[in-house]
Amino acid sequence: MCGRYLFEDITTDTLLKAAKKKYDEETLNQIAVSEVYPSCKAFVSFQDPKDHKLKSTVMYWGYDLNGKAVINARSETALSSNYFSKSLPCAVPAGGYYEWNEKKERYLFRCETVPFYFGGLCIYDEKIQMYRYVILTEEAKGDCALIHHRQPVIFSRENAKKWSSTGNPILFDQSEKIRTFVKA
Repeated sequence: MCGRYLFEDITTDTLLKAAKKKYDEETLNQIAVSEVYPSCKAFVSFQDPKDHKLKSTVMYWGYDLNGKAVINARSETALSSNYFSKSLPCAVPAGGYYEWNEKKERYLFRCETVPFYFGGLCIYDEKIQMYRYVILTEEAKGDCALIHHRQPVIFSRENAKKWSSTGNPILFDQSEKIRTFVKA
């Protein structure tokens, strides 16, 4: 996955109202509510380890690896990697995502249902006092493979909740299919 997705097609009123109660104005102004790219702050859902409730909160896109941002993780190896061993499962709401082909042409990928959710992992970063997240990827399927060899793991709302609360990798087999993609 290239590293940009859309949040703009998602009803944000409820999320923004809740965020206004929790965050200061500076943080609110930094939340991406249209196109999201690495180092943005965006809404992500996860099961809070403190009270075991599913919550939506603002997280920073990208783990810090010695000053370099890691934005994606291979679903095939992430759960067995020492680097991600302390991570929690999370779900990232999206309305679409972009991918570039070898000719640097940009394509917009969408599912029938909006929002859909990327499978992800998150971890709390003491330095920035905020959770960070990465998006899980898998081998591209069907026509998507014509554009790029990887794609995000995509869940329906129901499977996103299951992933966030269980972290069960069997759900990767139920990844939603991309229905359309167009040159953007």
